[in-house]
Amino acid sequence: MLIRAEQAADAAAIGELQTAAFGDDGLVSRLVATLRAVPAALPPLSFVATVDEVPAGHVMLTASRLDAPARLADVYVLSPGCQATSPG
Repeated sequence: MLIRAEQAADAAAIGELQTAAFGDDGLVSRLVATLRAVPAALPPLSFVATVDEVPAGHVMLTASRLDAPARLADVYVLSPGCQATSPG
């Protein structure tokens, strides 16, 4: 496993990974795309864990919003195949 900075070419694979990990219709993937695009005081820090050069995990840190609802939570994304292994 290699952990590296996200590259622009990773976006589609990360979106697929998020949809598989959350079992949604792409809601989380669209949220992440929005967070990447929204102007903020600091750019997001985004990292990808790869196995055999295929994205298997993703974490992104974004600027905090002072008026954000209290219900927001930290989210870590791992492919379903890696969720019960060491990176999880």
